[in-house]
Amino acid sequence: MEKQECLTRLSDLVGHISAMHYEINEEWKRQCDANGYELRNLNKIQVRDLSSDWTENSAEPYRKFLYSQDLDRFSPHICAGLKIRYRIKMYNSIYSKISKYISGRESGKVAVRKCLNDIFGIRAIVDADLTFEEIREFIEPRHEHIRCHNSSKARENQIYVATHIYIEGEDRRLFPWELQIWLQKDEASNYVSHEAYKQDYTRWEPVLGR
Repeated sequence: MEKQECLTRLSDLVGHISAMHYEINEEWKRQCDANGYELRNLNKIQVRDLSSDWTENSAEPYRKFLYSQDLDRFSPHICAGLKIRYRIKMYNSIYSKISKYISGRESGKVAVRKCLNDIFGIRAIVDADLTFEEIREFIEPRHEHIRCHNSSKARENQIYVATHIYIEGEDRRLFPWELQIWLQKDEASNYVSHEAYKQDYTRWEPVLGR
């Protein structure tokens, strides 16, 4: 696929996921209101201040709520030329990530919205040779309430190369979603790096039929 076509398809995908994020989270807010649960600004809560009760009563209900939603909304038009998978982060993976932020150099002094920014994640693998700068310069001006991050890292003998796009939405009380963009040439090494270092307990589901 040519670069320009690939960038256009990725931009369409970001717009599609942003619309999903809004629609599904509007339902989440309605359910919270109906159950008398008050959502809080996740930018004002730090990881170090979390209790197990908060995680049980906030992150875990949201994770379970996502399982009740139709997340396989990726039409052939949206998927054309892209290899797409998605997953909901598992319970133990959420706790593992919180623990890493508490024991890491930040000592938990990080907003919950930054830490738990991938409870729902989508991965798109593309065959065009795109750089992070090309993706960011094309995507960010075209969409509101999203953020591109160069997540490429070298860890000992492993290399992880990816652009992560965070679908944040306007409401700071809601969990962001994460879109990972991998290049096809990095797919094999990225899987090795994920398995060795991220310890992601979650199975990434392929979008059916694609």
